[in-house]
Amino acid sequence: MGQEYTGSNLLKFAVIGDINDGTETFENVVARLRKEEHIAFLVLLGDCAADPSQNLHTYFIEEFAETGFNLPTFVVAGNHDVEAGRFGYREFEKLYGSTDFSFLYLNNLFIGLGGIHDSEKLRETLTFLEKTLQEKRHLVNKVFVFMHYPLQLYDNPASQEWRKEFQNLFQQYKVTYVFSGHYHRYLRTDANGVVYLITGGGGGQLRRQGLGDIGLFHHLTIIEMKDNDITERIIPIPGASVWSRIMEQFERYGLTVLLPWVTRHTASAMAIGTIVMGCFLWGANECHYFLKRPELR
Repeated sequence: MGQEYTGSNLLKFAVIGDINDGTETFENVVARLRKEEHIAFLVLLGDCAADPSQNLHTYFIEEFAETGFNLPTFVVAGNHDVEAGRFGYREFEKLYGSTDFSFLYLNNLFIGLGGIHDSEKLRETLTFLEKTLQEKRHLVNKVFVFMHYPLQLYDNPASQEWRKEFQNLFQQYKVTYVFSGHYHRYLRTDANGVVYLITGGGGGQLRRQGLGDIGLFHHLTIIEMKDNDITERIIPIPGASVWSRIMEQFERYGLTVLLPWVTRHTASAMAIGTIVMGCFLWGANECHYFLKRPELR
């Protein structure tokens, strides 16, 4: 497990995006992260769950806990994490803490922006960002922002206006890095002094999404700053085998769909189980009868 290092000249943290339906690969990412020393904290860039439901979030949290990894971890919401009417921001915050958050560490400012998945929450998030930068930017050295959607690639036409608002604030207050996921790959660009880094290779199935094979690999991102020099390390991670992914799908379905249904419908489950068992016993008896009567073969 990474150990927190309190030396004033070293900042080192990890970023992982888009675990989604790939918890087996995510476990490989965490195993590699354990080999790193002096990691202060981890940020997850959203889509921790395969879909927005209490059962799938519980499944992710339990799978993460099984790794034994207990470094301070911050989570921003992704589009697979929250959805009105299914699993909203209130439910998300009960599990992971504030949707939008900020903290200071070693004279640097870190801002998490999770409220970008509906118009009402989006305005609240923009206000939070502007207020945080107004109050704290002049007090710190560098600013690191974490969000799920990448501003430079997310192609929803309705997002054009708020994208500009975010970018204007990033440029005005000289934000150092903006980390995002959503795209299951690695990409990097620098615009007006701001580094935009997409690191969405934390476990979810790799998809081209109109971008070809550029940066299409699972990975872990480590950021290290020493004496004001920043180093990015993008560490490739082997994906889970096909068999492991199949078994993971069965496990997730059993724990998040089948088991809850059985719990809610005990009588129906027992009736179905009785019918299935009856059919099995009947089939076994017929097979036995067939084998005992050579003239039938």
